[in-house]
Amino acid sequence: MASKLIFTALLFFVSTAKANLDEFQIQDVQKNKIEFKTSKVLVYFWATWCPDCKQGLRQKLPSLGGPDVTMLGVNTDATEDKVIDYLKTEKITLPSLVDRDKALRKKYSVFSVPTALVFKKDKGQYILSKTLVGADLDELRAELKNEIRKEPSHD
Repeated sequence: MASKLIFTALLFFVSTAKANLDEFQIQDVQKNKIEFKTSKVLVYFWATWCPDCKQGLRQKLPSLGGPDVTMLGVNTDATEDKVIDYLKTEKITLPSLVDRDKALRKKYSVFSVPTALVFKKDKGQYILSKTLVGADLDELRAELKNEIRKEPSHD
């Protein structure tokens, strides 16, 4: 009986621990609602002080987008006004929000920047598929393309 209870508790934890983007409303720093209508979502955690993040935001992330990928940046170190100024100054068009209370970092266990999360749509929900930590956006590009090719949407 105790083993059944433990298994049920573990099953509940695992099923509720699946990271899911449909659980909360998202607006970027300019108060635009972010809508997820693609089969993949890339969430990129970044900071204004991070040179690898800056390179990724300016040079590599734009090439990862496409009709099947929604991209969202999550700033970890600044206020909304500073992020708006930073994005404008650096000519970065990635929709971004500020994780001031660390809720998203805690939810997805993000401990450093840059960190990229790839979500795939499965049965109407966006489930966390991959987490890539560090500046290797070429690896992210390959992973994202593999995810898109390998796994069709189940809508």
